[in-house]
Order: sequence, then C-alpha cells, then structure tokens
Amino acid sequence: QLADAAKQKRVLHELLPDFPNLWQGELRCLRYRPERRYVAELRAADGTHALLKAYTARAYVRGKANAQTFESRGLLRVARLLGWSDHHRLLAFEWLPGTLLMDLCTASEVDWDAVTGTGAALATLHAQDSADLSPWTREAELKDLKSLAAELGFICPQLARRADELARRLAEELCHAPELRCALHGDFSANQVLVSDESVAIIDLDWACHGDPADDLGNFIAQAERKSLRGELPPERVGLLKESLLKGYSLGASGALPERVEFYTALEVFRRTRFPFRAREQDWPQHTEALLERAEAILNSLR
Repeated sequence: QLADAAKQKRVLHELLPDFPNLWQGELRCLRYRPERRYVAELRAADGTHALLKAYTARAYVRGKANAQTFESRGLLRVARLLGWSDHHRLLAFEWLPGTLLMDLCTASEVDWDAVTGTGAALATLHAQDSADLSPWTREAELKDLKSLAAELGFICPQLARRADELARRLAEELCHAPELRCALHGDFSANQVLVSDESVAIIDLDWACHGDPADDLGNFIAQAERKSLRGELPPERVGLLKESLLKGYSLGASGALPERVEFYTALEVFRRTRFPFRAREQDWPQHTEALLERAEAILNSLR
C-alpha cells in the first residue's frame, strides 16, 4: 500500500501519528527482497528523515521486540523506534547520521579511531540486558553447522568431505564451550555501523539475540577476511582492523575480551562459504573453496 499514493498517507498516518510532517513524505527504496523485506528512506518536505522497514509476519514480531530492547549509552547510538503498524507489519525508526564504517575501512587511509570506537560501542551493546532477546544456544549453533556442511556438500560435492570434517571440529569445540547469555547484535559487521563525530551508531538489530559475545566480534573479522579474499581489502589490513576493534572492545568492557574470538572467526568464515553460490558470483566454486581453506587455516592456528 505504500506504493499507492492514495493509500500511502493513511498508512503513514497510522504508522507515525506523532509526526504529521512525514505523512506526505517521499519514499526512496534502500533495499528490497521480494516477500522478505523492504527498507526505505522517508523524507518530508522540511528535510526530516525516517527509516521504514516492512517485514514478514514472523520477522516483524522479532524486529519490533528487538527495536525496544536496546538504548543509546555513552558513545553508542541506537535508533529510536518512532512508530509501528501491526496491521501493515511496518516499523519506523529515527534516521541516524554518519558514515558507513565499511566505507572507512576500505578507504585508502583508514580511520582507525572509528574502528576502535566501534569496538567500544559494541562492548556497550553487549553489556545491556538480554532477558527479552531470543536465545542463540549451543544446540542451535550445532544444528546450523550440520545444515551448513550438508548445503556446501550439495552445491560443491568435491568439498563435501572437507566441509564435514571442518564442521565436526567446530562442533567438538562448541560442545565443550559454556552456554552464554550475552546480548548480541546477531549479524555484526562494518556494514551495520554508522560513525559520526559524536557517536557510533549500531544499526539493524533485527537479528539481535543472546549468546556468545565472541560471535559478533568473529563475524566482523570474518567479513574482513572475505573482503580480503575478494581483493577488496589489502590482506595486511585484516589484522590491523582486528587489532583496533579488539582494542576498542577491551576499553569498553573494562579490559575484558571474550574467549573464542579466533574460533568464531573461523566459524563465521565457514558460514560465508554459502555466499558465493547464493550471490551467483563468477567463479563461485573457487571462491567457495577459498573461504573453506581460510576457515580451516584459522582453526588450525588455534592448535
């Protein structure tokens, strides 16, 4: 109904009853996944912005709950929930300023203070109450590993044995790890951070859950590893990004770093072996094997 000019104002009125200046705003699509997700910028004539998200029924319930779980503290900025429509499964958030951290990480000159600040902001997020978040349990992680190995073996039969062996080794480590209940972003990367002079905003908390805090850190580093394998990031920069991120996290967490950061880096690189095929990348079998090989190497370094 947002695409229908006659209905859009009525929907926006329901969604944002306290913001009449946005009822006749213009929508600009930022991301659209058919039957899954729609994200748009809403801009009013007076220059006011808001971010709109449309969800599936199941994702809406989780997204709405997560949007009300976290709050801005210190350096950390979290977008305020401005309104919602249960009927239309829409959420509206404040529009946050800043530069995408990924752009800063891939620039010719990296803003290392921004990366360090991101680590501190993540530690602040992890310290918040996770009681209302969905659990990401060890059992769920083990099921995901099994599913991943089966998927990889199906799309790349020549890699099936190695995928099964890596999944087995990762699962063995998880079986001996304690169950943790820390608040997590759930999909943390440099694409989920906006940096400004005053704050570090962590965005897109739809997948927030509680679990092992090392998972968020490992996921961030794993994304840098994949960027490096694709030639989009100098190899030597991966280690520097990791060092700056963990330095900031340690400062934000009063000197404490989670265990298993390297382990989760290997795990999250392994999870990314799905991506080349899903994204229909040219030479996807070679890219898939390169990710598998990198995950194996990181895990082997822990011996």
